[in-house]
Amino acid sequence: MGLHDVDKGSDTRLTPKPNQNDEQTQRMAHNTMSTTYKIAGTADKQRIAFKNNLILYYDDQGRVIRVDGFIPALATYPVTIIAQYGFDVYTDILGLTAPKT
Repeated sequence: MGLHDVDKGSDTRLTPKPNQNDEQTQRMAHNTMSTTYKIAGTADKQRIAFKNNLILYYDDQGRVIRVDGFIPALATYPVTIIAQYGFDVYTDILGLTAPKT
């Protein structure tokens, strides 16, 4: 099944119509969560960032609580590091400087 299908109501099927109603502006897949990109200059807190081959997860205090990806100073393979609440992956666990947000 494609996003557009041919006209099922006539024999010639010459009038293509969308298979799905497009009233909803953003569609999400089932069982997923949304991420919001931070616009430069806004006061919104960033929750997830993609930087330097890493996915960084932030808590409500701006600490990096999870890292997924490559950290060249640590290993040559991808890593996942998760900190307990109240701790920062970079400063408290690795002793490295965290990437700028």
